[in-house]
This record gives sequence, structure tokens and C-alpha cells, in this order.
Amino acid sequence: MGRKLLWIVLGILVVAFVAYKYVYRPHRDIEKEEASYAFSSEVFIREFREDAAMASEKYVNEVIRINGNITAVEKDHVIVDDNIVARFRETSGKKAGAPISFKGRCVGYDELLEEIRLDECYILNQQ
Repeated sequence: MGRKLLWIVLGILVVAFVAYKYVYRPHRDIEKEEASYAFSSEVFIREFREDAAMASEKYVNEVIRINGNITAVEKDHVIVDDNIVARFRETSGKKAGAPISFKGRCVGYDELLEEIRLDECYILNQQ
């Protein structure tokens, strides 16, 4: 009985340790991460329109660099070339019609609205 209790306690400690390490792992710093892929907005949009499932599997949760033109500016996001919704911490200073180069984490594709969504976006340059 004593050995069995020891193994149970050891098992609980191992599970607790693994859970702790998983929950408190360091967060990704998208700003400092190198982009896994770089595209013009047209190429990125076309890939999702041609095969959304394949593109989602390939790009979701990856850091993507995009070059395009701002078509709308909202409170917390910018729309690039009508189909990419890029969520920034700050949108002040961004203007519709301006070219933009940014990177962010791809979080998915909304087939109904035909929008690719990125979060944690950072400007690389804007004219």
C-alpha cells in the first residue's frame, strides 16, 4: 500500500509540474519574431480564396509579413486591400489609401466575409 501511494503522489507531482510549465510558458513576442512568410496582400488573399483549408493549415498561428494598401481604419484594426483585417494596439496615424508593410500572427479566415484575420500586428513601414 505504501509504494502504491508513493507512485500516486509522484504521478500527481509530475502532472502538476507539466501543467505549471504549460500554463506559465513565456508568451510569443511577435514584434521580435522573424516572419515565416512574406507576401503582397494580393498573393495572400488569393491563396485563401483558392483553398482556404490548405491555407489555414499552412498559415494559422504563423508570423506573416504583408505589403498592401490600407482601405479602412477602425478603432483597433486596419483593413488592408478590403480582405485582410489586421489588429494593432494603436491605429492612430494610419490613413486609408496609404501603403503599409506590417507583420502579425495569422489567426484565421472567415469564409463568409472572405476576410483573413491577423492579430498582434506591428508596422514595418508606412509612407
